[in-house]
Amino acid sequence: MSSTDYFTKSGAEVLVDEPEQSNTNTDDIKKYKRNLKSGESVLVRIPSLTDFVEYKSHGGYFLSKNHQIYNSACLAHINGDDPFDKAVKELYKDLNQLEDVKEKHNYKPEGHDQLSKLIYDLKAKPKILFGFFTLESGDEIVIEFTRKQGKALASQIQEYGESVYTVPFKLSKMGEKTETTVMLTPVMNITSLNETQKSHFEATAGQVFNQELFSKVLYTKSDEQMIQDLTKIGFDVTRIGFEVPEVDPIKTDEEVKEAANDLPF
Repeated sequence: MSSTDYFTKSGAEVLVDEPEQSNTNTDDIKKYKRNLKSGESVLVRIPSLTDFVEYKSHGGYFLSKNHQIYNSACLAHINGDDPFDKAVKELYKDLNQLEDVKEKHNYKPEGHDQLSKLIYDLKAKPKILFGFFTLESGDEIVIEFTRKQGKALASQIQEYGESVYTVPFKLSKMGEKTETTVMLTPVMNITSLNETQKSHFEATAGQVFNQELFSKVLYTKSDEQMIQDLTKIGFDVTRIGFEVPEVDPIKTDEEVKEAANDLPF
């Protein structure tokens, strides 16, 4: 599989509106992927006007907090619907039944909100990855944004045009939840940088960003892993044509401590 197969769009294609194999190298993810939280900023060199790609991601806050199931890339545009995609279609049927009860009897059935959140997280959603050189270390980094945030950032980069090659930028994230925005601000006064930052800005001039890193920072799951996850959240995988797998029992805190004491070192 080519590294570009992971992505649904690249560069300027990300700005075009449309209707709405495995990489498990966590060392690469930790090394190159940088999370930018609200209120944080990072000084960067922008390598070019098109060093960003779009992909689709399964996952979200509800799944990670309640079931320890974390984000993974969706490759449905290559291989067809994966188990998560198929489960979402079935779960929508369940949600529609609850919506009928809600409409007929004017009350929200038990489990309605949890099911809605579960569907939202399991459903593949567009995300956009951007490549930069960080001025703190001079290293290549990849930062992920939601599609809304990413399209706004990509538009800002396009508006700056050729000037992205001549000045450093401060990349900032502000706000909360759906009101979160991303801002790109040029640092016009180079003397405001410290010596390390100036050195890395100068050293990365003309360097080409390694787009192979976009695929290296993605985590994908096999069908077997997805089936395990679906079983863990209580979904009957026989509804989508799979056998129920054996799932390791959840260990208590005491069992975890006891197992830790048995380690041979």
